[in-house]
Amino acid sequence: MGGTYQNMTDEQFRQSKFGQWQKAEEKLHTAMTGLRRNVPFFSVQILQKPLKLAWEVSTLFTNGKNIKVGVKWILDTSMWEVESGLVHEKFHDNLLHYMRRGNRDFETFNEAADIVVNYNMRQAGFQIGADWLYDEHLGKLNVHQVYEVLWARKQEEAKNQKEPPPQPEQGPPSQGQGPPQPGQGHPQPGQGHPQPGQGQGQTNTTPQKTKYFGEVQDMPSGQGEDIAPSEEEIRAAEQDEKMSMTIAMNTAKRMGKLPGHLERIVTVRIKGELSWREAVASWCAVNKFDDYSWKRPNSKYVLYGYYLPTLHNEVIDNILVFCDTSGSINQKMLTEMISDIHELMSTFNIQNMKVGYVDSELYQPLEEWSVDSECKPNPVGGGGTDFRPGFTWVKENDEHPVGIIYLTDGQCSRFPLEEPDCPVCWVIIDGMTEDFKPPFGECVYRHLG
Repeated sequence: MGGTYQNMTDEQFRQSKFGQWQKAEEKLHTAMTGLRRNVPFFSVQILQKPLKLAWEVSTLFTNGKNIKVGVKWILDTSMWEVESGLVHEKFHDNLLHYMRRGNRDFETFNEAADIVVNYNMRQAGFQIGADWLYDEHLGKLNVHQVYEVLWARKQEEAKNQKEPPPQPEQGPPSQGQGPPQPGQGHPQPGQGHPQPGQGQGQTNTTPQKTKYFGEVQDMPSGQGEDIAPSEEEIRAAEQDEKMSMTIAMNTAKRMGKLPGHLERIVTVRIKGELSWREAVASWCAVNKFDDYSWKRPNSKYVLYGYYLPTLHNEVIDNILVFCDTSGSINQKMLTEMISDIHELMSTFNIQNMKVGYVDSELYQPLEEWSVDSECKPNPVGGGGTDFRPGFTWVKENDEHPVGIIYLTDGQCSRFPLEEPDCPVCWVIIDGMTEDFKPPFGECVYRHLG
């Protein structure tokens, strides 16, 4: 920083960079003390990686390797928001956002990541900044799904303004998978928000206000900041993150200070399981229902003042849902199952869906639900549990669904011998996933709030 502070007066020292840095260090220490006392789950994790002050960072920054805090930002910010800011950045790490961008537009991805993080912070009881991005409905989706909605909206806005839309680095944004490949480059760390035309994926010259708080940058390789990490480094980072979350969760549990929402997120992350939305989204992608249409706005968001495109141009009307209605399923579980089906139809604009209720037998006829009409479910059951009847019906009736969703508590081991010719998603409602090992399909953990 140059100069010396030995001959300065107290006032000169306070106003100098030496004094500002010292004050920022003290405030950061106080914030960490507050987190250790009140939110050990995050403080334990933050202390496992370097936490640095930096003059060049405008707010906060993470790349999975370290968290940087802007000196001027911390000096000008209230203590509660400093603590929330640290939690915000660490939450990005927990969700592996630093390795999720791929070749997607940098700014739009940061906005999507913030919507997901801020929603989950609110659900876990944290206060977020007044100007932080928040969306009650988009926040329930994963970062890639939120990105697709934001990207489509920006494309449409640019089209209406007769301006060239921003372009991703290479290829359409839906192709971005994992970290950038070597040679694609990374934004330079510590530069704050990218200015139009400077950040990755920014080719438009129209001034735009960056909306996201803090910054998530791509994880660098151990070989250098501008080198993409290898597959081995990515796997190691994922395992380190899971280990860090496990240690932090156990510490917070011992102290009796682990919010239920956080515990659910950690359970899903450690087990490496997807949400049912992510599972169904992958089916849509496989069947090429990954474009957007503005001709028919997404009805889920119109009610809340958002005019957004549907998630695909073509209609998905061939997803089959089986609900476990055996004696071990209580009314709360059944209500959550039905709620999930409604949300599934709305999220993916599924026009028609068949819903079957199964205990030790499949009750017929199956209900047929439509997104455009009021659904009146009439669940029946209460007997033993057997997963075979539903799959037998699919085979005997020559059904060819895009996918099958089976909502259950997992308390059964009677599976069909033959795997269906479509993907299957087992949604375990408040069950123990480690005890549930189906011979096919992927498992999703659904904890009741």
